[in-house]
Amino acid sequence: MARYLLVLGRDIELSKLELFSYLGSHNIDYKILESEDNCLAIDSKSLNTSKTIADLGGLVKIAIFCENLDSVELYQGKSEKLDYTISNYGQPNPNIVYSLKLYLKKRFKDEGLKAIIRNPHNPSEDAVSPTRISRSSMLELIVFHKGVYITQSVSDPREIKSRDINRPAQRPLHVISIRLAKILINLSGAKPGNILLDPFCGIGTILQEALLKNINAIGIDLSNDCIMASRKNLNWLRENYRFNAKDKLICGDAAKLSSLVKEQIDVAVTEPYLGPFLTKKPHSVTALKIVTELRPMYKAVMRELRAVVKKKVIIIVPRFDTVDGKKINLNFIEFTQGFKVTQEPILYQAQKSTITREIWILEKI
Repeated sequence: MARYLLVLGRDIELSKLELFSYLGSHNIDYKILESEDNCLAIDSKSLNTSKTIADLGGLVKIAIFCENLDSVELYQGKSEKLDYTISNYGQPNPNIVYSLKLYLKKRFKDEGLKAIIRNPHNPSEDAVSPTRISRSSMLELIVFHKGVYITQSVSDPREIKSRDINRPAQRPLHVISIRLAKILINLSGAKPGNILLDPFCGIGTILQEALLKNINAIGIDLSNDCIMASRKNLNWLRENYRFNAKDKLICGDAAKLSSLVKEQIDVAVTEPYLGPFLTKKPHSVTALKIVTELRPMYKAVMRELRAVVKKKVIIIVPRFDTVDGKKINLNFIEFTQGFKVTQEPILYQAQKSTITREIWILEKI
């Protein structure tokens, strides 16, 4: 068994749910040892750090516990130059941090290395960002409680951004983020070889992230323009990434999807139409009007999903926090017959968004 420190993203509870769902669906054994703020220390004998960090949307760093630094080769380069940093998470023991700085300074000097310690750009922070670490191949040691960990893998925002902006078809105001798409897929527990359905596929963000996990993907959209955009993006994906999963796109009404889809669907993962694009918080009168217009669509889609899905549905529902202080939602629970609601919906607030997303996790009964 090895001990790992997992550093989670800004939506901590959502990231934890994603992590536990992923570990369970991939049969990765683990035992939680410590938990504080956005960190989890776990024991595991089957964790692939590079694959796990690439697969999850809500995980920032994975570090491995080091009981004896003398037995670890910290420098593996050839230039005899090294950038390193010491990050603090939780409430580290200041004596450990001080002793670690002295130890590293002496060790690197004895090894003849030109080693430069790098501090966070923001003095108020105790940790260097994953972007900076991945960009410079910086050595990071993390102090968490009484232990010292060495970072093994970090999320690479540049790779995600590249996959986003280099797609040939774009729809910036109406597209789900890649990180959120990854989280939703992992919440579904879908495995390689399963079939995932997105009945509101748009330009194909959820589909592409499923395919990259070797999950077969079916996308439906009422707009032929969206289907054409998805096809361009998925073709681009096949040209630039390796995967074996298959995809299928259908132009049609999600309210009639049981007549469009003949396959047995393992999971559905989707962000439906959430109403008109809003640049600011609506008044409660406006929000109530939007909710009234959305309810029939959600009701019909849930009826159809009940007919075709075998395992889970992960679906986003809008909630409106109005300028006059009210919280208005669809009362979505009314449409979940035939499914087990495993927990209260998770609330997700995207940056610069005027609505709150309710993420519902539903298990087929």
